[in-house]
Amino acid sequence: MPAVKILISYHKPSVLLKDEIMTPIHCGRAHYTGKFARGAVPKDEYDWMMANTIGDDSGDNISLEQDFNEAQAIYWAWKNYDTLGNPDYIGFMHYRRHFIFKDIKKFPNNDKNVIVSFKRLNDRTLREIGYSADAVQNIVSNNDLVAVNPLNSNLTVYEYYKNHHIISELDFCIDTIRRDHPGLYPHAKAFFSQNLNSICNMFIMRKTLFFDYCQFFFDIAFKFYSSFDRSNHSPEDSRAFVLERMTGFYLYYLSQQNGLKHTTLPITLIESPHIIPDYHPAFANNNIPVVFSCNENYFKFTAVAIQSIVDNSSVRNNYDIFIMSKNIPEDDKAKLGGMVSGHTNVSIRYVNMDDFFDLFEDDDRWEKVKPVFTETGYYRFWIPKIFKNFSKVLYLDSDLVVERDIAGLFFTVMGDHLLGAAPDIGVFRIAYRKHGKARFIQNHTRETLKLASPYDYVQAGVLLFNIDAINNFGFFDECFTFLSENPSPYYKAQDLINFVCRDRILRFSIKWNLKWHCVLFPQDDPLNKSLPKQFYEAYIDAQKNTYLLHFSGAQKPWMEPDSPMANVFWKYARRVPFYEMILSEMVTFTSARKRQMWLREKSIGFFKCLKENGVNYTIRHMFKKFSKSI
Repeated sequence: MPAVKILISYHKPSVLLKDEIMTPIHCGRAHYTGKFARGAVPKDEYDWMMANTIGDDSGDNISLEQDFNEAQAIYWAWKNYDTLGNPDYIGFMHYRRHFIFKDIKKFPNNDKNVIVSFKRLNDRTLREIGYSADAVQNIVSNNDLVAVNPLNSNLTVYEYYKNHHIISELDFCIDTIRRDHPGLYPHAKAFFSQNLNSICNMFIMRKTLFFDYCQFFFDIAFKFYSSFDRSNHSPEDSRAFVLERMTGFYLYYLSQQNGLKHTTLPITLIESPHIIPDYHPAFANNNIPVVFSCNENYFKFTAVAIQSIVDNSSVRNNYDIFIMSKNIPEDDKAKLGGMVSGHTNVSIRYVNMDDFFDLFEDDDRWEKVKPVFTETGYYRFWIPKIFKNFSKVLYLDSDLVVERDIAGLFFTVMGDHLLGAAPDIGVFRIAYRKHGKARFIQNHTRETLKLASPYDYVQAGVLLFNIDAINNFGFFDECFTFLSENPSPYYKAQDLINFVCRDRILRFSIKWNLKWHCVLFPQDDPLNKSLPKQFYEAYIDAQKNTYLLHFSGAQKPWMEPDSPMANVFWKYARRVPFYEMILSEMVTFTSARKRQMWLREKSIGFFKCLKENGVNYTIRHMFKKFSKSI
């Protein structure tokens, strides 16, 4: 069988393709190494690139010439071919674009039979695109050249380039072909006058063809770069699309040669080629991992919670903060980073939840639970799986503030408990009643959730995970199973926690999860009449000496700033870079509530007038008031 090497160009850590045929190569390594020396590249990223890819900076190379893009790897392979083992065939692909070795018409996201989009590159993707060493050997055994399926843009190649790029650059290259490669010029005229173009600088070809291609390609490329000042080009125009057209032309030229066996294949586009991180503690000693989950709208309140952690932190401890989310704007991340920049014992990292959702596409249960399991409120159930390299992890809702060093809760001895949580006073209050929902809650907690008593129910906004114990227990699979059978639990995430972990929950003091809305209960329904004595006394004690104030429930301090204990929230809120946004939300809510109250008042007046004076009088009265208002 012919020897084949396909170089996969990388410029940053991405999902790695590496076997006896596919060889990852680092494009622009010389430039990259210089950036690392200046501190512009993180060490873990640099170490990954050095460990997993060969460089294009040895021997004869153009590794410092950034304008060449992936052509840096092509040049290195040409000039250092023996280093690759002198293969019979050489090919090039990209970290996010790969040849597909099977018919793709069945794929729903097939773009013009040229490109198929995939969310991720994994074993399933490789199976779907038909990649294997045998598939590559089979196709090269029957062909001298493999190129990308030509793309029809409904314009000539020349017209398309003119509409999207700098046409003088293409004119220069075509004229250089005419002048210096006259035998190729008729083919160039034909190629640029038709509609089909081979894209992406991707191909597999015999060694002799490759050397001929490189001789032509780099002659044009060096003359092009020596003749054009591109220093003022935009980042997009600096990508030298004209060289990609030169490759497209040459592959077209080869395909026209009699006796040359060739074929074309579609290619992939990997939407998320990055490596899913494997998280480890940020600090070697006294590392306290604290995890939040939020969406873009709640990010500003997460910042308030983090500010409260920082303000009550100790220099003896290190606070390893994670935010599980999707699509948080980079500007907002920068603001939060600036907020804690002066604290060397605070780290903030972001967990892109889309990364982890994709891992379960092959699970038969996934489609059934996905609508629920991808909601922000359910992110916490991924914690044992995502943070498997930690011993314990503290999860906090975003709508809370702490009034003590959170280390006091984190260093709780867990024993063989799966997690720690505080009793849920709000649920106890409902269960204790002799009317309303009491019977439902009592039956729900005992029969559905299998709790011995409704007073065993815990609140899930503050959770201390015992990672090894909960993973050995199979927590994630148990959650999967429960949601498959109960896709709409009554109290959602809390029900799941209470059912799955019911026999192994360590209950800590209510002081570490004081539910704010319980303070707001009306005077005609006080807690001393709706709670068992021991829980009432614990709640009052927690209210006097609060460690963590949780703004659970529909009422929030940014909506009702004059409510009891709301000042605790605002003490921290005014110190975050999102303070003005929080004030704006408060004003918007207050204005809407005033409009609702005005409409309610007018509606009451209207119906009262209608009842007392009849329709005719009411209409005349309304008309007079309206006339005066204008």
